[in-house]
Amino acid sequence: MSDGDQISRAVTESLRGVGDQPPEVRQAVAASAAAAAVRRVIPLPAEAGAKLWTMLVGTLCVILLGAVGCLLYAALNKMETDMLFTVFSSSLSGLIGLFVPPPTGQSDGGA
Repeated sequence: MSDGDQISRAVTESLRGVGDQPPEVRQAVAASAAAAAVRRVIPLPAEAGAKLWTMLVGTLCVILLGAVGCLLYAALNKMETDMLFTVFSSSLSGLIGLFVPPPTGQSDGGA
């Protein structure tokens, strides 16, 4: 079975499961099924995944450190910190999310 056949089969089976749902729902299900099938058929090369992981973690760390510095500066100068706190909490949540195992218990992160 070719890669295209596997993707078509995954989309067809997913659409059978939604029955007579509105076209928007059927389109979203088809797109999700196709994306999942493509990831199974065409895996990301390991070296590319490691580079992407390093870039993502590095970028989030730079954002987090910048937000901490700005928060300290703003707090010491009695400036408004609402926006900075949002940046800090979002980047911290992103970093934490990268290291938490998925609910299925299978971890493919942490390269």
